[in-house]
Amino acid sequence: MNIVIGMDNVLCTPCKDFIEVADSKPIVNAIEFLNWLIKEGHHVTIWCERPNELSWVMATREWCSQ
Repeated sequence: MNIVIGMDNVLCTPCKDFIEVADSKPIVNAIEFLNWLIKEGHHVTIWCERPNELSWVMATREWCSQ
């Protein structure tokens, strides 16, 4: 199954600037559910309404890789 999940206010606390991305806190139950979905073989796409600027993209990818 293909599932799309929002980033801000769903997987993590929102941020107003790319510098704040590193300080975003994960929403623990949502992250656990996301990991379960992946483990069960679902394809998960994380949807994000953050600006499509290199600084935002790099900061968000770094946050997701932690």
